Amino acid sequence: MKEKKFTPPANLAACADLLYKTRQERFKADKAAAALKSKETALVEHLIAKLPKSSATGIAGKLALAKVQIKNGVEVVDFDKTYAYIAKNWKKGAFALLQRRISTSTVEEMWEAGKEVPGCKRIKFKTISLTKRS
Repeated sequence: MKEKKFTPPANLAACADLLYKTRQERFKADKAAAALKSKETALVEHLIAKLPKSSATGIAGKLALAKVQIKNGVEVVDFDKTYAYIAKNWKKGAFALLQRRISTSTVEEMWEAGKEVPGCKRIKFKTISLTKRS
């Protein structure tokens, strides 16, 4: 079924009030989601800890089959060495090792110290400050 598109109230004061109520609902939902995530994490950790000690690699319930899987991951243990490698091999595509994101707070600190950050510029964007009226 297609979801109906939301239309904000025409009255801007009503829109601000609805924004506040909606944000509060989202905060409650976020708290509930965080509690569920915590429970989920505890269950995953419990299964990972208990299953290898038995002879089983998985366990079947009435609803689901849970298996312990080993996956490969990456942990940088020496950023200086990794960054030196990237700097030395940038022409060979080593920058692909990094995500395309910059630390806004660090760039702002550098600008405040009078340092230029090549390739970066200040931008302005609009947001809404929302506080509960008493």
